[in-house]
Amino acid sequence: MTRHVVVTEYQEVWKKAFEELKAFLESHLNSYTYQIEHIGSTSVEGLKAKPIIDLMILIPDKSHFENIKSCLEKNGYIHNGDQGIKDREVFKSTVPDRFYRHHLYVSYPDALPTKNQITLRDHLRTHPKDKEAYGNLKQKLAEQYEYDIDSYVRGKTDLILSILKQYDFTEEELKRIYDANQI
Repeated sequence: MTRHVVVTEYQEVWKKAFEELKAFLESHLNSYTYQIEHIGSTSVEGLKAKPIIDLMILIPDKSHFENIKSCLEKNGYIHNGDQGIKDREVFKSTVPDRFYRHHLYVSYPDALPTKNQITLRDHLRTHPKDKEAYGNLKQKLAEQYEYDIDSYVRGKTDLILSILKQYDFTEEELKRIYDANQI
């Protein structure tokens, strides 16, 4: 399936969209221990991004997964597996017009996908030059690979890995991130 890659300037509506999605999820998951994080480029104020909200529900461990999965399925989501990324489960909305376009993931606080996403987000929030470089790269790649999401994602990898190398990622973890395109 061909996906059109669009990167836009930062939009204030992304914060509100995340808060609405978070409130909806919290209202249905309130009996479970979890945390909901806004991840991805829309979570970094001022960063150019694809206009899709990324949310990650963090559950303490795998024993909580079936309960969360059941709640999500009762509220308009279908489980779409891990899509090749260990310790990160993907859910797709079956009601596309209910909320702003979004991707929903379930993971664990100590999982590599969580560490990767949170570290990158927090770095970009506090390093304006890296945020600008990353945003400009994303814009360039979106123009270059307008209908090739895989090449767009691969094109971001070197810059993202250069940022993650500044933190406590092992070489094995960086290789897993690179190999799975967990970017």
